[in-house]
Amino acid sequence: MQSINTQPEKSTGISLNDLLLIFTALLLFFQTSLQDIWAPFNYLDELVSLVFFMWFLRAIFIKKHVLKTDFIILIGMFFVTFIGFVGNEFSGGQSSRLYELVDFVSLFRFILLYLGMREWFELKKNKLHLYKVVNVLSAIISVYVFIVFFFSIINLFKDIGMSYDVRFGVRSFSFIFDAPGLIINQMTYSIILFSTVMMIKKSGYYFMNLVLSFFVITVTFRFRGFILILTAILLLFLIQLKKFRLSKSGLIGFAVLALIFSWKQIEYYFFSVSVTPRQRFVIGAVQLFRQYFPIGSGFATFGSSAAAQKYSLIYYKFGFDSLYGMSPNQQLFLNDNFFPMIFGQFGLLGALAFFIVLIEYVNDIMKRYSLKGNKITKFVASFWVTDALMSSLQSSYLSHYSLIALSFFGLICIYCGVQSEFSENGHCKIKENI
Repeated sequence: MQSINTQPEKSTGISLNDLLLIFTALLLFFQTSLQDIWAPFNYLDELVSLVFFMWFLRAIFIKKHVLKTDFIILIGMFFVTFIGFVGNEFSGGQSSRLYELVDFVSLFRFILLYLGMREWFELKKNKLHLYKVVNVLSAIISVYVFIVFFFSIINLFKDIGMSYDVRFGVRSFSFIFDAPGLIINQMTYSIILFSTVMMIKKSGYYFMNLVLSFFVITVTFRFRGFILILTAILLLFLIQLKKFRLSKSGLIGFAVLALIFSWKQIEYYFFSVSVTPRQRFVIGAVQLFRQYFPIGSGFATFGSSAAAQKYSLIYYKFGFDSLYGMSPNQQLFLNDNFFPMIFGQFGLLGALAFFIVLIEYVNDIMKRYSLKGNKITKFVASFWVTDALMSSLQSSYLSHYSLIALSFFGLICIYCGVQSEFSENGHCKIKENI
């Protein structure tokens, strides 16, 4: 088999921007643990998102032109923000203006980061050595994945305090975290990284690490994890087919298929006979939707992280303060939802505006990367969007800090793909950086 040239045409060093990308990516990867060590790390994702959004605003100022999609996103965000502040004036559900502002950033940070990083990469891509960035990140995270895999094996045979519950008669794995979803999130970043390296240089080492990542997700015994593994495998297989072309209708069909496979889990969380916290949020959202029609109860009042941090007065009204995991001092389930939060806080008008923003966001990613580009850009963008949307059906993923890490790793790998060239026989080389 012909060897694959994975080196730049000219030997180049690693730049300060490369190092900053590596450092920031690692901080985001380990944010869950870091914020337990030092409280300010709770705001790392917001800070990163806002810093990159400054680049987006700078790009608008320099170009003196806004793309149609970006314009719709900005107008939609402004409309939701206006409704969010006005809604709270009517409901009185949140007493802190600061937490209303925090809720705004938390809600839109994944949009702010995407717009900013997209413009930053477009400006800097010829001065970055993204293959080296991906290589360094993959090498470091592969060690972490092996450590996690080691403990996941032990957890199957002995209780070492790393299980969340028992499923199928086996202890589910959550590593050092409070819930399995957090280790699943980390493994999704690993899947994106290892798949990118594999598509460039066919590395057996990183194929092994990809398999280990799949195994760790499997032993969490979470349905979302199973769907993500199947999604990754199916995309990797389809993208290798020379005649296969991604299309909007194909991606929509793929999303519908993921929804169908996820339906049992959604049914349990939202429609089961026993009342779950997520059901309470659905019921509460309907009440707020009716009571404050058509604008909702406003920022930081219902279902968001800010509503939990600065305990919403509406929660006392609904009796959440007396429920396990939903009280001011025990907030296990207070922000474990997303779409009920959107309808409750922003009503009909705000929800419609938010969905327009979300559709334009997904459409921009699809048009730029999923429907065009090479194997890397197609795989990463498709997996990223599928993960984000499918996960948001069951949890608060779109407003969770983990989506910032997923987006960060996704865009690094996408633009690594942009710097890569694939020949007809599937071989790859990295374009020379200027």
